[in-house]
Amino acid sequence: MRTLLSDGTYTIQQFHPRDVDELYEAIDESRKELAPYLPWCHEDYSKADTRQWIAMQGSLWNDKPEYNFAVVDAKTGRLLGGVGLNRIIEIDRLANIGWWTRTSEIGRGVAVEAAKLATRFAFEDAGFIRIEISIHTENEKSIRVAEKLGAAREGVLRNRLFLHGKAHDAVLFSLIPEDMKRW
Repeated sequence: MRTLLSDGTYTIQQFHPRDVDELYEAIDESRKELAPYLPWCHEDYSKADTRQWIAMQGSLWNDKPEYNFAVVDAKTGRLLGGVGLNRIIEIDRLANIGWWTRTSEIGRGVAVEAAKLATRFAFEDAGFIRIEISIHTENEKSIRVAEKLGAAREGVLRNRLFLHGKAHDAVLFSLIPEDMKRW
């Protein structure tokens, strides 16, 4: 199973302990934009939280409950964000995909291309047959990413997300292997 995929412009790669400082810097830069939609990105989020999360990645990867990738610029190696597969249901060969881009890199297509690479990993390496994308109804930027991926919009799911102590509706999109032919 590959731990690195690249399209020549962007690379997704398994997180490593050496990423702690740069990952924390990217999260801290983007805290205002990430916090409304990602429950782990709270006002008290610290470098120690980043270190602890990265330390868990090897066992998470090996035990297959989720696959998380750093998104980096293929030429400079700068960390641009993250993309991951989680909420895996092995019996149905199903996973959820999520992404984030550091604020200074928004608008360059980073999330779309990283999601394509992670989707390729999901179908070709991990053997999934369906990827779901569950997005808060007010997260317009991520909704646009799903649309640019060509994901099928399946509807709005009531109370699908629980963030910051409150239930929220989510737009559900999906990708299946045949969808990659459009890329």
